[in-house]
Amino acid sequence: MKIRYLIFLSLLLVILAGCDSGATFKVINRSDYPLYVQIDNTQMVTIAGNDEHSWEISTPKDYGIVNPKAQKVRVQIAGETYQLLDGDDEELEETTVSLKAGEIRNAYIWPNRASIKIVNESSVLMTEALIFKHNFVTASLEEELYDLPGGESINLRMPYAGPGNNFYYYAIITMADGRILQFGGEDTVLEMDQQFLIVLEDVSDGKVVTRKTP
Repeated sequence: MKIRYLIFLSLLLVILAGCDSGATFKVINRSDYPLYVQIDNTQMVTIAGNDEHSWEISTPKDYGIVNPKAQKVRVQIAGETYQLLDGDDEELEETTVSLKAGEIRNAYIWPNRASIKIVNESSVLMTEALIFKHNFVTASLEEELYDLPGGESINLRMPYAGPGNNFYYYAIITMADGRILQFGGEDTVLEMDQQFLIVLEDVSDGKVVTRKTP
């Protein structure tokens, strides 16, 4: 009896030692621009365009039983050209992912927005930025921004143009020194995963670059 007990105990220890513990959650950024991801209360991670990042997630051990317990993790995710959406296309800031021991979960993030980004590299406060959308007939005010200090930036995820919905963006920016600057025009028609980048500098009125995916 004692020998059988020892054999059983040995087998049990082998089974427990071989049980899976922990899961891998990988985010693959399929856009050309940065993605910002935070898992639970860990540090925010920036994933560059067309790059990826993995997290090792602690989970309850899987002892080979049916339907092992899953670990739920909170995922905050947003990108310069990506917005998290629910099934009704409502914007979300975060979602929840359930992971089981031994699981490897890949999340492929595809762009679904265009982007307007203002970078203030000057020593002057940007007091106001008005972002307009123009459909080649009339213009409409889309966004109002205020008080962007030198050394800071802001990114806006914006609707993109497409067949049957053609439009361009332009911005009117007011600086604390009284300058009023205008950027954009008919050449800033943004498709999905394209960015209208405005850089404000001291050496000139500013410069503008429209980045476009080939």
